Amino acid sequence: MLAEAKSNLHLSNGTLKKLCLHVFSNMTTKFYISVKGNHGVTMAGRAVEPHILIGTDYCWELTDLGLKRMNDGLFVFPMKIGKTLTARQVLNQKEGATTNNAVACYSISSASERFWGLETLGIKEPSKSGDDDQAMKQFYQTLNFQNHRYVVSWPYKGFKHQVPSNYQLCYFRLISVVNRLMREHLLEKYDDII
Repeated sequence: MLAEAKSNLHLSNGTLKKLCLHVFSNMTTKFYISVKGNHGVTMAGRAVEPHILIGTDYCWELTDLGLKRMNDGLFVFPMKIGKTLTARQVLNQKEGATTNNAVACYSISSASERFWGLETLGIKEPSKSGDDDQAMKQFYQTLNFQNHRYVVSWPYKGFKHQVPSNYQLCYFRLISVVNRLMREHLLEKYDDII
């Protein structure tokens, strides 16, 4: 069981907030915080270890986001999915454990229906065209066994163009490299090594 402590927290408006805390000997390891300097330049940072961890049981009371507090202790928290109700709930147990529940209350709209739609998930209806059938037909027509392996052509859609050759470019590049090596007497050194 964790050790408990009571403490007062000084708020920015000058009031005190009484907290019931659980004490840990080691909360977490140190983590690195980088500091932004002038003109967006990241300057040297430092490793820090947190001294206090505020749970969600006190978080909503200490957050200054203009949250609306209901009469029964619930907080209305605006989220992208709609308004969420959250609160601190104490269980009737010997340890006095607390839990936090969040309930999202929103109506199903066309946006949420679109979110779960098949197209959004990347699932599409099978196409009505016979491209797949044509590709399989070409696959079986061009499939043959040569030199201990299977050979098949790619299922191009009407690709009849000749692929350009870079023979001249490669040839003149080779001549340029050989001339440079001969000029600097490196060709003989390469020949000796190889």
